Amino acid sequence: VTVAMTYLDRMLSASMLHLRLSKNQCCLLSMACLKLAIKLLEPRIFTMNDMIKLGLNSSISPEQVVQMEQDIIFTLEWDVLPSTTIEFAYYMICMLPPEVPRSTKYVLQELSKYLSELSICVYNFVGFRSSVKALAIVCVAIDSLDAGSAISTDTQCTFAIRIYETFGLWTHDDEMIAMLKEEMNHLICHN
Repeated sequence: VTVAMTYLDRMLSASMLHLRLSKNQCCLLSMACLKLAIKLLEPRIFTMNDMIKLGLNSSISPEQVVQMEQDIIFTLEWDVLPSTTIEFAYYMICMLPPEVPRSTKYVLQELSKYLSELSICVYNFVGFRSSVKALAIVCVAIDSLDAGSAISTDTQCTFAIRIYETFGLWTHDDEMIAMLKEEMNHLICHN
């Protein structure tokens, strides 16, 4: 879903399509973005009929979806594998020191995946780089761990230094990350 939303956002931004799309065309574009993301990233197979059913719009033909997929690929100049927030979060969690148990890393991965999907719904997140959103999400996930899985302060400091050395992002004193963390915590409380 995240990648499909990225395609949709980039298509609307790149071509100013949103100014002239009918409801049916918007549905077609959304379906084609989802179909393209599924083709590239989903291990399960979704048929075109499955996609048409998802759209609940019998006026869209499979040929139209295929043509729109081609339009997306060419408009985006074949740049269809963007780094997503969840990918950055995954790599950041892999950078946790070895003393963090695999079970805790797994919980952090799942929490980060959930928070990443939630963040799609927040307009304030749109203007931030995926790496910045990912760091805020991972920090919130770490803060959300229960006492039995909590990560020590020393381990968190080691992690913060690794993140800074790799991504140039600092978890402390960064206003953007603090704002995103606050927004994510607010989102968690309301979902």
